[in-house]
Amino acid sequence: MDIVSAKYRIAYEAFSQFSGKLSKAETFDELGTVIKRDIKYLFDHKLFRILFKERDANEVFTFYKKDFWIEPLEEVIFSYEEELLLKHIPFCKNPHEFLFEKYVSGRDTTNPLLWGWYFKYNELEVCVSILADDQGCFDNSDVQILKLLVDNIATKYEQIVFKNKLEIKNKNLKEALKLIEEKNRQIKHIVNNQKNIIAERTKEVRNQNKMLVQVSRMNAHNVREPLSRILGLIEIAEAMPIEELNSDLLPYLKISAQDLDISLKQIVEMSGSEVDKILNE
Repeated sequence: MDIVSAKYRIAYEAFSQFSGKLSKAETFDELGTVIKRDIKYLFDHKLFRILFKERDANEVFTFYKKDFWIEPLEEVIFSYEEELLLKHIPFCKNPHEFLFEKYVSGRDTTNPLLWGWYFKYNELEVCVSILADDQGCFDNSDVQILKLLVDNIATKYEQIVFKNKLEIKNKNLKEALKLIEEKNRQIKHIVNNQKNIIAERTKEVRNQNKMLVQVSRMNAHNVREPLSRILGLIEIAEAMPIEELNSDLLPYLKISAQDLDISLKQIVEMSGSEVDKILNE
């Protein structure tokens, strides 16, 4: 077996193990940890960087030896990455300036060579860049395994983004359901209070009606007695001579009229008192 074949066999065996580990990653940190641990078995490099850009998620992962960084795209994007996103043209060049001092010292890099590629997966845009040097030498024979690596990482990235969106939606849905339940409890409480108020007011109205009926009956009785006397005297007067009316009947008629007047005054006072009492309750 020649050296190239042996290199591919080792790389594909390492990639198979990497894919198994990658499938278990559920967060960006776990994704970064898997890449950090296994990428050195796939191809030589000094620094590996992968940029993700889509509508709702934009991150840059940078890997150097045992360290990795996950950063917002808008804060750390380089000019060559902007050009990749715009023109989609891969490149391999000696950088005019060393851009990666934040991650690795330029003094630790000899004869640096910067590689760059653009990939697109539906709405997800991916820019991959590799910094190679004399100690971490990347060459064209590694591109095939690199593309397999990027395909798997991009798929896992989209899965994590979708999972995060789903968790946020579920959280918002639970909060909305809690709010609806609380509003329903408040409405139920208000309805129950209104039912109690209506029942109490209905009871009061019934009691007031009973009271008014009793007052009406009592008033009718008080008026009926002197009124009956007056009507009786009038019937008697029709049969009496006129000369006897003044002496015998008028005094009784006057007394009955006075009794009727007293009863009517009492009715007015009592009715007014009861009405005021009802209105004030």
